[in-house]
Amino acid sequence: MKIRFDGWWRYAIAALVSVTLFGCDKRDSYQPRVSLELTSCERKEGEAPTVSGAECGYFTVPLNRSATNPGLGGAEANELELYIKRWPAISAAPEADPLFVIAGGPGQSATDIADVLSGSFYELRKKRDIVFVDQRGTGHSSPLNCEVDEADQLLRHSAAATDASIEQYRVCAKALAPRAPYYTTSAAVADLEAVRKALGYRTINLWGGSYGTRVILSYLADYPQALRTVVMDGVAPVQLAMPYNIGSDANRALQRLAEQCLAQAACTERYGDIAKAGRRAAERLRAQPVTLTIDHPLTGQPTSLLLDDSKLAGLVRFSLYDRLASRLLPAALAAADTQDYRLVASLITRLATSDSAPNLALGMHMTILCNEDAGVTPRPKSELFLGVDLATPVTRICEFWPKASVASEYYQPVRSDVPALLLSGERDPITPPYWAAQAARTLTKATSLVATGAHHGVTREGCTSAVIADFINHTQLSEGSAECMTKIQPLVPYLSPESNSAAVDTL
Repeated sequence: MKIRFDGWWRYAIAALVSVTLFGCDKRDSYQPRVSLELTSCERKEGEAPTVSGAECGYFTVPLNRSATNPGLGGAEANELELYIKRWPAISAAPEADPLFVIAGGPGQSATDIADVLSGSFYELRKKRDIVFVDQRGTGHSSPLNCEVDEADQLLRHSAAATDASIEQYRVCAKALAPRAPYYTTSAAVADLEAVRKALGYRTINLWGGSYGTRVILSYLADYPQALRTVVMDGVAPVQLAMPYNIGSDANRALQRLAEQCLAQAACTERYGDIAKAGRRAAERLRAQPVTLTIDHPLTGQPTSLLLDDSKLAGLVRFSLYDRLASRLLPAALAAADTQDYRLVASLITRLATSDSAPNLALGMHMTILCNEDAGVTPRPKSELFLGVDLATPVTRICEFWPKASVASEYYQPVRSDVPALLLSGERDPITPPYWAAQAARTLTKATSLVATGAHHGVTREGCTSAVIADFINHTQLSEGSAECMTKIQPLVPYLSPESNSAAVDTL
């Protein structure tokens, strides 16, 4: 999933000014009580700010809110600091309710992804503050990091790399054991509510992506009175149960891509059924892994890459997250089916670079998966993807990961009448539309939109940011405002410079 959408994303003005500009609700006599002062964000010398006037600061919260004797010392008495970034509204007379941004992963930093989302939230920022809070365990909020060399593992044999990775996680689990049990979604929601109050906001709007939508659902359950609207992009209710459902969801996305190719004469002639080609290639690599030589993504030096079925399955699944990478999958899988792995090697090299690899706080990531997702009952049966059980490495880690307490009501459907906009990409390999449909059943004011050509994350595609702004500004969609999302169509699979123009005409 979370989903560093953290390791899926790093926030400030005098109290009097905060009250005047950000707290006053002209609709009634509500008077905010501001206890958190933010100041201008620090930046590196010569670095231009993405957003002028950005404010940052830290807010102290208890590590364990249920500690009975905080004065006794030990882990229960500790506190942690949440890192906050705020973009003040451009207007001198802003709306009283800001937008809070919740990242995915789990393990992503909200402040890390702030700049990436600046264009998407520009329209909203004209009259609303935008607030980014690094969830506990991510970014600058006492992160639960693990030293795991994922880029190096992409270049090694998958079995050996998995074993080495699990041992690194075992060391990390021991180091994080005193703190990890207090880094749950429910604790993070209580943190967000405390930040809302400290900044003096009576009500807020929420946007979350991937795992961030689960945080929103938990917020809806615990503090509905504090919420004006919510927007969930790539809905991931706890019933999604990572990693047990990832095989079936990835199979669905690959099948959608295969069907698109089969519906296009030029693509069918060139590649055939790419889902079958992928399964054949994986079966061959399962029986006999191959060694390739590629330029190392960081050093540029010739480097050996051992490719097997597990590595191929992981590459295909991660490529399905992205519209551009998915364009290359038909060509890559058809070539791999003929034992030509050059394009596959190029895609692996791309994933191994620091810029393209997900930046997650892996300790926080595993804490959520091994406690919250693992607690779903009945546990979903894992489905193989290209003949590979993608859940196994995570389940092995969860055997020794520190245990946290998760209340039974956390797994109940969230019922709410807060206006909610649910966004899904039809080709999403991890949070496809049926998860949004499941969550919407108990949200009485839910509006669900599906972008046919989108993958994981819809907010930055096409006109979606304008649709989000319309929804938050009016607590519902204006007539016809979402029609533009029908233009978010699947990208044409890559064929060749000569045949691509003809392919476009057939779609």
